[in-house]
Amino acid sequence: MKKRLYILSPHFDDAIFSVGGIIDLWSSSFDTVTIINIFSASSPPPEKLSPQAKLFHQRFKSNDPVEIRRRQDSDAFNCFEVKVIEFAELDAIYRSYPISNEPLYQNPIDIFGSIHELDRQLIIDISRKLESLNKYSENNLFLAPLSIGGHVDHEITRLSAEVSIQDQLLYYEDCPYAFQKSLRHTYPEMIKNMNPYNVHLNSNHVNKKAQAISHYDSSISVNSFIDYMKSHEKGQFIERLWCSQKFIGKIPN
Repeated sequence: MKKRLYILSPHFDDAIFSVGGIIDLWSSSFDTVTIINIFSASSPPPEKLSPQAKLFHQRFKSNDPVEIRRRQDSDAFNCFEVKVIEFAELDAIYRSYPISNEPLYQNPIDIFGSIHELDRQLIIDISRKLESLNKYSENNLFLAPLSIGGHVDHEITRLSAEVSIQDQLLYYEDCPYAFQKSLRHTYPEMIKNMNPYNVHLNSNHVNKKAQAISHYDSSISVNSFIDYMKSHEKGQFIERLWCSQKFIGKIPN
């Protein structure tokens, strides 16, 4: 029976930022490694953009920054043996009330607040997509974000995975939120009753992750991600996963 690894990435850069080394290391341990970009739908037309979304577009100097990010993501994954698929849900900054077109999240701080009531349906929709994709096999493994920092898209991704694939689920640290001051969902909150599992990486895996990160338009330096990987054990490059005790035996060596 085939072994498949699925990595749930709320946005285009989250998988590489958080588990780029694991993606490279484990590509030889699974028959397929698939990155699932959840909130990857193209942006609405300019006249339907909220003030927050307009500012985001100005930063990219484009009417469709999602397409720019999609190309960056494709470039980043060119050197990995993975598949990339999209669930094509709208990013939080684009989601709005269906009739009035008023944004669900008015201000940048709002996307780090509580999930909007209308977004609860997204959890059901995404969980159904995961169930359909999974076609249950106990050999499949899923990595989902802990949702450190409390970004609503990260939290929706985690909750959707817990609804549909709880018995095959491991959690990764959301970077860069994991090494920055979190607005919400602090580290201790999100890892209650879980066990850490350190995945040790060699310089080749780290260099490939660094190369991939450089393709994204990020204000966070590549060295910040690498430094965090070295902060867990002196002289070691590590990406951490979190799981229940029963999962330890399922994790590749």
